[in-house]
Amino acid sequence: MQAVKYPWLSPALALGVLALLLCLPLFKPSGYVVTLLSQMGIAILFALAYNVLFGQTGLLSFGHAVYYGVAGFLAMHALNAIGSGAFRLPLELLPLVGGVAAMGVALVLGYAATRRGGLPFAMITMGMAEMVATLALKMRHTFGGEAGISGERMVSNTLTGFSFGPAIQVYYLIVVWVFICALLMYLQTQTALGRAANAVRDNPERAQFIGYDPSVVRYRQFLVSAFFSGVAGGLFAINYEIATQEILGERVSSNVLFAAYIGGIGYFYGPILGAALVTLMQQVLSRMTEAWLLYFGVFFMLVVLYAPKGLAGLIDMHRPIWRAGRLGRLLPCYARASIPLAAVVAALVLCVELIYHKSNTMTASKPIFGSFSPDSAVLWLSIVMVAVVGAFGCRRTFRSTKDRWETVMHEISSERQQ
Repeated sequence: MQAVKYPWLSPALALGVLALLLCLPLFKPSGYVVTLLSQMGIAILFALAYNVLFGQTGLLSFGHAVYYGVAGFLAMHALNAIGSGAFRLPLELLPLVGGVAAMGVALVLGYAATRRGGLPFAMITMGMAEMVATLALKMRHTFGGEAGISGERMVSNTLTGFSFGPAIQVYYLIVVWVFICALLMYLQTQTALGRAANAVRDNPERAQFIGYDPSVVRYRQFLVSAFFSGVAGGLFAINYEIATQEILGERVSSNVLFAAYIGGIGYFYGPILGAALVTLMQQVLSRMTEAWLLYFGVFFMLVVLYAPKGLAGLIDMHRPIWRAGRLGRLLPCYARASIPLAAVVAALVLCVELIYHKSNTMTASKPIFGSFSPDSAVLWLSIVMVAVVGAFGCRRTFRSTKDRWETVMHEISSERQQ
């Protein structure tokens, strides 16, 4: 696994991003956009918390939804207690309840899980996740059974005076919490524990030789990750006002893994990019086509095969070229390569949509895209021709792009040596 890289965190840049997010109402977004951005914020916080384990410590967890989900349930119970007056806590601090609850669970489960790293750790976390998900269905008083636990976030006990009925007010709360937690997690990477976690990830035997106990370092990182995952779970409870057994399941665990990997586990901002993209695909692409899961799976496979460092890795590859002022020499090549690539993608998407269209008995006999018959031989022949021509064009343009890339990088390397 590559070394975790953290770009220089400029206070001005961070505050600028925060100001931009807080000024969202000036753009008068729709309710759907506000809800989507709130979902992105929660997903970003959860992905950053997961990357404390995966990217920084090298621990691949297949059951991290346990801490996210348990925090969501405990936060819902606390929310109901706040509404009834039995628990005097401002709503703005409710995510802390989720963080503490998740850390409490991690104190018990993490002690056993972190005894080992690598594949044994992954298998242990998977088993623990299944155990907790099964218990959730049995403990109906705590987890509400299949119906889950619901509540009302509009309570009188608040610090800001907001009612938190409008979605934009919840969005503000999520932005503030995500910003604070992201800053704390970034600062944690600069501490002795964060550096020790990198050492344990890269070479646990050498780390132990110089005085670090890998199990202790893993355990502490596990607690940190669980706490921030719990904060995300608390925000989930406030945003959705319900917690069901689904948030403890494998789908949530796999989503956060996809987000961290697609964004780039070797970079602090990688999970931010990945979580935003995964949320966008799930919420937007799923409204456009029934085959969105197929597209998502293919996209993830392509990232694993051709961009193993994620989206942040692709950005980092262009950093020296940008600094040398030679990015303009690559843009024409990228533009030429994008044309045949777009043709291949369009042909494959049309092929998939036709197959899905034919498999649906309700729409099998109806034209697709207005006037195209799914049984037209001309249409299928056109798709095949576009795919073949596009693939041939991709082969030629990709080769020329690779040659231009190597030439530019060689020039930059020669200048540095001089």
